[in-house]
Amino acid sequence: MGILSKILGTDGLIPFEKQTLTRQHWHSVQGKFVREVVFGMNDGMVETLGFVTGVFGAVASNKIIVITGLAQILAGSISMGIGAYLSQKAYAEFYAREEETERKEMEMAPEEEGDEIKAIFRKKGFKGEELEMVVRRIISNKEVWLQTMMEQELGLTKEGYTDPLKSGLVTGFSYFAGAIPPLAPYFFFGGFESFFLSIFFSLIFLFIVGSIRGRWIGREWWWKGLEMVGFGGGAVIVTYYIGRVISLVFGVGV
Repeated sequence: MGILSKILGTDGLIPFEKQTLTRQHWHSVQGKFVREVVFGMNDGMVETLGFVTGVFGAVASNKIIVITGLAQILAGSISMGIGAYLSQKAYAEFYAREEETERKEMEMAPEEEGDEIKAIFRKKGFKGEELEMVVRRIISNKEVWLQTMMEQELGLTKEGYTDPLKSGLVTGFSYFAGAIPPLAPYFFFGGFESFFLSIFFSLIFLFIVGSIRGRWIGREWWWKGLEMVGFGGGAVIVTYYIGRVISLVFGVGV
């Protein structure tokens, strides 16, 4: 059992060089933005599909569906973008605060912090001289020591951070793009024709987005595609009948 595998906690995992290229990309900086694109489009598609289906079930008026649908898409895009921005900004601020606190603790109580490093790697299976060697190597470099404490003690990594502005823009635009297929047919068709085309195009796009997600996380692409279609189909059924109930209860109908 190698020292490096103990330190990284990768015993029993698939060797890095044998992992698929897609999984390596998924963990890259670009992979983070791909995740935001996929999840943003997924949210936009499912939410908008459910929304317009519910409205159609209640009023069956293309004009109302288009107006309310556009309002929902704009509100959802802005909300998702702001949420992603604030989330990443909060993470960056929290990480910086914890990093500064850990740095001060290393300066004020180096022996205690050294003992914490030793305790961490003792739990990983290091003993005797092997443990002492690993601890000496780590504490000999303050930056390595600091990052080790951040990751191993606090569970915080810089890899979990993306630029807040980029994250917000990517998520917001992805939500907007994903919301277009469910609403677009209502611009060009009327009645149940627009309703069925909205569902048809949305389920196709959901399958595509789910398949891409499956490939990036290293799972069966077709299964993840069908999974997304299932969620989308469920949203259609539930929201349509909710709309019908609202229409009957409140006497709303056009």
